[in-house]
Amino acid sequence: MKNVLGALSAIAALCAMPALADTEHTGFFIGGGVSNFDLDIKYVNEDLSATGFTLYGGYNFSNWFGIEASVNAATDLGDNNSDLTAAAIIVGPKFSYNLNDTITLFAKAGLANVAVIDNYYAEDMGDWDWGDEADYSGLGYSYGLGSHFAVTKHLNIRLAYEYISAELDADSSYFYDIDTELSVFSLGLHYQF
Repeated sequence: MKNVLGALSAIAALCAMPALADTEHTGFFIGGGVSNFDLDIKYVNEDLSATGFTLYGGYNFSNWFGIEASVNAATDLGDNNSDLTAAAIIVGPKFSYNLNDTITLFAKAGLANVAVIDNYYAEDMGDWDWGDEADYSGLGYSYGLGSHFAVTKHLNIRLAYEYISAELDADSSYFYDIDTELSVFSLGLHYQF
């Protein structure tokens, strides 16, 4: 709750800033941020969350259209007997609407390449403990909404949500394939060249 209130306070402060007349909206951009990562694995009824990171970049061809690629990843998604890591690489178009020179809203959609690694172990198995690793990967789709707020001519604060869905194949015949849904809320900073 503190994170949400902090983010809302930052947004309110940015909205109160005067518009920047020379804000850049076209060209290359690159940035990163911190994210809240929720992973829902269907068929096993697991809903896991952790703090992760987001890296993104792309090119805005105009004030309203661009191409963006992003990487979202998180570790420590597992429980006491599991160390789960998940990552998604997404590429697709981004559509923007500039409310003014300071505030821009955007929507995006794209293809996602998703990987989940589950390092699990069992304790108290008599004289020995055991563990194993299950790797899953597959393609899916993604869509998202967000906004960014110009702090200077080139520096922007970004608040975004992305939904990612993918069917993941197991790397071994010992494990079932899984369907996953990921929800990523991120707060980041990017530089518009």
